[in-house]
Amino acid sequence: MIITIIGIGIGLFVLPALLVALYAITPTGKRLAAEKARKIKIEEERLAKERADVIQGLRRIHWHEREEEVRQRKIEDERRIDKIRGNIDLRDGASQNSPYTYKCVGHPNATLAIRYGIANLKKEVKEYWYHGKGGEKMKNPDRDTISIVPADTIQLQKIRKVKDDPEGTHYLAKLTDFGNREVIVVIKPSTEYVQTFYPMSEDWFKKYADLELVLKDNSTFKLKELAHFHVQKVVINS
Repeated sequence: MIITIIGIGIGLFVLPALLVALYAITPTGKRLAAEKARKIKIEEERLAKERADVIQGLRRIHWHEREEEVRQRKIEDERRIDKIRGNIDLRDGASQNSPYTYKCVGHPNATLAIRYGIANLKKEVKEYWYHGKGGEKMKNPDRDTISIVPADTIQLQKIRKVKDDPEGTHYLAKLTDFGNREVIVVIKPSTEYVQTFYPMSEDWFKKYADLELVLKDNSTFKLKELAHFHVQKVVINS
């Protein structure tokens, strides 16, 4: 009895599957299966095409972005080159329609002070930092230390070329940061370093030979002191 019931139960599960299998091999079942496979293939191809179109679109967008990036970079590079070329033309010109900032360190500053009474100085700020709550590093501008030190650059505007010299080309120029005071500046061609400042007249070396001898290349004096000696010797006593 139990075996019979089990057999009937198995038959109830197996029979539908068997009928489906038998139906699949009939002409109608084969046709429907083929139609279903065709539709599945069409759908897979459609999805594959959509994926390919999306990928191609992203690539196209990325390519256009890269192309635009390269174009912008090229424009910026050209502008930078033009600016550099313009700066070089301004720097090396025998005369200039606007000031140019030249490097001026050490000896040139001393000769400017000795021969023209001008101290080329700048403010140097040493920032005050401290550790606040939680160890956070903080700045207190009120406790910054300000020092007056020799400047390492100077703005000048060439007026005309005076002469060539092994030491560098001599130019008549004006110092735009010092009331357009006219000076003779010596600059080597194709550089932006001031070599020295010459006096306006060669008579200077004979007339103030003692000043040149005592003060030139004497590191014990500050620029302000050198400029003061010029004022005392040349301006007041002349």
